[in-house]
Amino acid sequence: MFNGSVLVSMNGKIVYKNAFGFANIEHEILNNTETKFEIGSCTKQFTATLIMLLKEKKQISLDDKITDYLPEYPSDKGGKITIHNLLSHTSGIPEYVELPEMQCLLFRENNSSEFMKVFWDLDLNFEPSSELRYSNSNYFILGVIIERITGKPYAQVLQESIFNPLGMKNSGVIKITEILKNKAYGYIKLDDTLTVAPCWNTSGVFSAGNIYSTIEDLFKWQLALQSNTLINKESFDIMVTPNFSRYGYGFAILNRTHKDGSKYTLYGHEGGIPGFRSLINIIKEDNSSVIILDNNQNPNHFKIANAIRKIVYEDN
Repeated sequence: MFNGSVLVSMNGKIVYKNAFGFANIEHEILNNTETKFEIGSCTKQFTATLIMLLKEKKQISLDDKITDYLPEYPSDKGGKITIHNLLSHTSGIPEYVELPEMQCLLFRENNSSEFMKVFWDLDLNFEPSSELRYSNSNYFILGVIIERITGKPYAQVLQESIFNPLGMKNSGVIKITEILKNKAYGYIKLDDTLTVAPCWNTSGVFSAGNIYSTIEDLFKWQLALQSNTLINKESFDIMVTPNFSRYGYGFAILNRTHKDGSKYTLYGHEGGIPGFRSLINIIKEDNSSVIILDNNQNPNHFKIANAIRKIVYEDN
């Protein structure tokens, strides 16, 4: 039922970590706690943090418009959509992954600036700031903006700004031609039969979903967020402040209650890419977490995480 690795922490300390099933079924190679998994949309919290780092350096403002950095972007849309709108999914830009023309583009190498043209002329789903609708397009554009501001590839900025400072040595950006030691293969179920997952070229998901990592590296990430190691408290508080009651910057936000009546804030994300699913759930008040990574696209991560929390908090 589950094929991957799990880490649980309480008060900033690991209380459980383990791995299950196979990283490669064909050769019967087992998953372990250092196995690398593609984390899909959990990438968005890293992209949002890069934007906040640039904000702290006064290289970008949350009120700036897309066209302030991408002058080629259609001005009727890009001239009114702010960085805040992109980060909070309140831009109205349609979801590009669902477009029919994407089915071929997701399997080939793409130039990110050119790739945007596939969706930038589409009508907005709603006026910016009027509602919230999740769209990978927002975070794709943010990655292009990061590259324009820094003059460096997104992967390099990630490495220099986040992975290296935090010692996340088993994390990076997926390149489908790269031989990556200790990386899991992805599998999916079709008609109850486990098969090898189709392999998206991750240039098609870019800054919205192309990071790989391990449970232990993501635990380092959790500690850095909570301790304001990378970004200051003001920036972090903005990231975990919900817009339309449910989404901050790169994080979904949930207000929950323990069995004893005490309230807590759960922030995190789930990710899915063919053959892989991920979940990072962090409790803000006591720096605790559940991190789940798998390579058979298990759809039950949130249920598993809830069950784990009920055990560790005795909320049954």
